[in-house]
Amino acid sequence: MKKFMAGMLAGTALLIAGAEYMDMNKSTKRKIMKKGKAIANKAENILEDMSEDVF
Repeated sequence: MKKFMAGMLAGTALLIAGAEYMDMNKSTKRKIMKKGKAIANKAENILEDMSEDVF
């Protein structure tokens, strides 16, 4: 059940982020893409930590 809820929360967050990204103008998208790599790395680390706790 924990994996399911974590997946649902992650999926919802990605859906909201994608919708917000589509509504932005070109210069804002560029700024977000520059910061996106760092955010993606942090999210990856968080997901790895969560998976270690579950297993």
